[in-house]
Amino acid sequence: WLPIAGLLLISLAFLEAAPPPQHPNPLHPAPANGSDYFVRASGQTASGVLWQASGDSFRASFALDRFVLSARTESSVQSQSISFLNADRGAVLEALDPLPGKANFFIGNDPSRWARGLSTYSRLKYRNLYPGIDLVFYWNAGHLEYDFAVAPSADPQQIHLQIDGDQNTRVTQSGDLRTGTGALEVLHRPLLYQNTQNGRKVVSGKFAALPDRAIGFDLGDYDRTRELIIDPTLTLLYST
Repeated sequence: WLPIAGLLLISLAFLEAAPPPQHPNPLHPAPANGSDYFVRASGQTASGVLWQASGDSFRASFALDRFVLSARTESSVQSQSISFLNADRGAVLEALDPLPGKANFFIGNDPSRWARGLSTYSRLKYRNLYPGIDLVFYWNAGHLEYDFAVAPSADPQQIHLQIDGDQNTRVTQSGDLRTGTGALEVLHRPLLYQNTQNGRKVVSGKFAALPDRAIGFDLGDYDRTRELIIDPTLTLLYST
């Protein structure tokens, strides 16, 4: 979450005995524990934030035009905002795969700012973030990951990201994206592939630095009649 004033207590109660629903893709399992989930923002976040997430490595918040990663140190909360440049204004942000758990938020002593029984989900999807391109966030073994799903014939070069206010953003020689410093230094390592009749086919690709501090992708050849998945994993490099 973005930094907030006052005391924030969070509880997650699993009220049903049924296990979490399984993601149709076995590579992206449903969360394995109660800390990996997405929940609708309910007045305890910054303006414009629609959804938020909690996991072992990060906390995150999601608006239509950006997502924000946060990590807590002993003395402060560090945040990092990643914007979607030139995204489709008609994009829809929706939660998928409900979980049996409910989240409760209590801020300070004012009951009007408390929220109880909020539904939790295992995935969050930006539908049509760019024409023909969806973006899906999910948790995998405590790690936040995100997939750009590029429809057949859609142009992945539309994807432009910007790390707001971060002068330490850099694309490494191997094509990984490193952002932030200290407790919130994050490595984004992409895996690109297509699903075929013979299984998953890996596609060569990496992050690329673009003009005006934008970040995109440099892709090798792939079958443009099939969906392309761009799947970066977010790894928190240092935590204090």
